[in-house]
Amino acid sequence: MGGVADGANDLWDEATMSYRTAPGVVYESPDIRGVPPGRYALNDALLQKLGHIKLGTSGLYSSYPNTLNLNHFLAQDTNKLITFIIINEQSDPEADWWITTKESDTPELAPALTLPNALEPLKVIWVYDTSGGANIENDQFWLDWLLAQEYALDAEPDKWIQLDSAKIDQLNDADLVILSQVTDSNAYASDANEIAAWASVITPILTMEDWEQSDGGLQMFTDAISSLTEQPKVCTCEVIPPVMPAPSALPSIPKLPDPFQFMDGKRMTHLDDWTCRRAEISLQVQEYVYGPKPSRPSTVTGSYSGNQLTVDCSEDGRSISFKATIAYPPTGTAPYPAIITMGPWLTLPKTELDNLGIAVIYFPNDELGRQGSTSDRGKGKFYDFYGSDHQAGSLMAWAWGVSRLIDVLEQTPEANINPARLGVTGCSRNGKGALVCGAFDERIALTIPTESGAGGASSWRVADALVAAGGNVQTARQIVTENTWMAPIFAQFGNQVDRLPVDQHMVAALCAPRPLLITENTAFEWLGPEACYTTAIAAHKVWEALGLPDRMGFVQTSHGDHCGFKEIKELRAFCTKFLLDGEADTNVLKTDGNFDRNPLDWINWDVPSLE
Repeated sequence: MGGVADGANDLWDEATMSYRTAPGVVYESPDIRGVPPGRYALNDALLQKLGHIKLGTSGLYSSYPNTLNLNHFLAQDTNKLITFIIINEQSDPEADWWITTKESDTPELAPALTLPNALEPLKVIWVYDTSGGANIENDQFWLDWLLAQEYALDAEPDKWIQLDSAKIDQLNDADLVILSQVTDSNAYASDANEIAAWASVITPILTMEDWEQSDGGLQMFTDAISSLTEQPKVCTCEVIPPVMPAPSALPSIPKLPDPFQFMDGKRMTHLDDWTCRRAEISLQVQEYVYGPKPSRPSTVTGSYSGNQLTVDCSEDGRSISFKATIAYPPTGTAPYPAIITMGPWLTLPKTELDNLGIAVIYFPNDELGRQGSTSDRGKGKFYDFYGSDHQAGSLMAWAWGVSRLIDVLEQTPEANINPARLGVTGCSRNGKGALVCGAFDERIALTIPTESGAGGASSWRVADALVAAGGNVQTARQIVTENTWMAPIFAQFGNQVDRLPVDQHMVAALCAPRPLLITENTAFEWLGPEACYTTAIAAHKVWEALGLPDRMGFVQTSHGDHCGFKEIKELRAFCTKFLLDGEADTNVLKTDGNFDRNPLDWINWDVPSLE
């Protein structure tokens, strides 16, 4: 179920309830109820996903969870922002989209428009070649079965032996790629370019075993398909309000907020709940800390030449372009895993990455969002694209840019980078940016912020307490006077960080369940070593709850050279395990600091046992 919010770009006519001017889905059938063929509701850019809802057998509305019904939704819609809701029973191929207005005393009887099902059939590409003719009869059994399920099937033989950009686009447009047993393995991915081309395919690929025509074989096949094509869980957190409370309306939370407690006060009980809870935290962090991260523009393209990747973005007549330089390792195999570093310099030891066969991509973060001083607010190519008054701070502007860089890596196999094995790093102010990049793009496989301090790994609440005790630590009150990193609204929390519904342990937790390695330095008080360690202890509990404690590490050692990276052993272990798919011990959570206060003093919640 979803609703489209009223706004300047919403052509919905409240007075006449005219569906024909609402943007979105293509409707090509003959005129129905006075509505001609054209484009209608369901524009993803406007849709606010609120959960799943369907028509029950009695004609009334039912849903999962059962509290999410039409009456409940409309009762919660008190701010008049939602124009209409959209309902579809996805398991019924004959189902219709139902669009019903909220302006009715009896929601079940509200005026409704029925449109043909807008869901396209599952697109399946069957990869096989005629050289393996011995089992084609067995193959045909499965092809016939797929067709009987009314899947959109492309089973042209020998089509995929040589990939080009158009074929890669076709593969990525599919919902599932099946590599038949009737293939000659020597014909596919036989050189570095072909390996890179196949690595750029992001659609799930199912490799067929010798599954004979039998009930058992059919069960294995259907289970494999359903596991790969299952839609990601949609956040059903109806408690997420369309408008967040003003900072002054937020309650005081003196200790670190509970990462496991939903905004409605309920706590997580299932592993799957993290999807929804993470979505809530993400919205809160964007609202109050870093500012909103815009979605992908309508057009993102790029090219590769001379070790440089060019990224081009355009939408509604606006366009920007930037370049990132790639340094390839002398060892390893293409397509290479890579670490994106914020700015023109790398804190991590290049020799170590070279020995591991990991490339480095130098991202021009200052070009996207300037950070010289507070006078740079709204300057940089991100703001050229979205306007100088955009509410994202420069850290979020960088995160948006890194996401566009990854978009282009996915569609540019000639760059010889594996987009499924990307890390991100940076030190100091760029370490803050690295953490934000990793937190807000789930395609980043490993995040390594280094000596990031305030706005990165340092807890705002603990930093304030340290200053109150006479320490010299960067705080929320100070950081907004120094630079453009945070959203403008964050300044309202300078003297009341206890009203923040989040703290930096929850920003770090946005990386979960993906791997995160934080390195800090106890030699520099300004970084807030105790505040960083407290963040790490609290954040680690999220990975503990998810049953993946070895995916989050923290190392804090004293050395006098700021950004002089010393944690070689831990770097090697995390890169080996999470970028190279090797074996390594990544269980690390340590500091050489001698702190006055136990970090557990800041935690008044426990780690739930999740089913």
